[in-house]
Amino acid sequence: AEVQRLAATRGAARRAATWLFEQGGDWSPFPRGFGDHVEEAYRQWRAGSVPRCRVQAGSYVYEIDLERMEQRNEGTGKVRRLRREEEEAQRAADRAAVPSQHPDVEQLRSALAEKERAVGRLERTSA
Repeated sequence: AEVQRLAATRGAARRAATWLFEQGGDWSPFPRGFGDHVEEAYRQWRAGSVPRCRVQAGSYVYEIDLERMEQRNEGTGKVRRLRREEEEAQRAADRAAVPSQHPDVEQLRSALAEKERAVGRLERTSA
């Protein structure tokens, strides 16, 4: 039962990431299917796969570079910056799924959470 709960938690957490592209100085979310495809490629890349994928949105084909966090329209060559935002619930679920095996784990988790909040604030102010 515990394994099923963790699997369900991690599955829900995976869906919590939102992909955005920069357009005219603003950040816009990807359409659902497009973002889901990029998220799957991101998870595979984090597991050791290649850092690039191709996706199609209507008549446009994009090459996504996950290392550079950019998308390139293959027809026009236009390059846009990308951003991946995780919801706090996903981060909490990831932390909860890792058992505490050392007395310093909670202190490190707390420090990591503060760093993640600081990064989020910086990303919002630079947008």
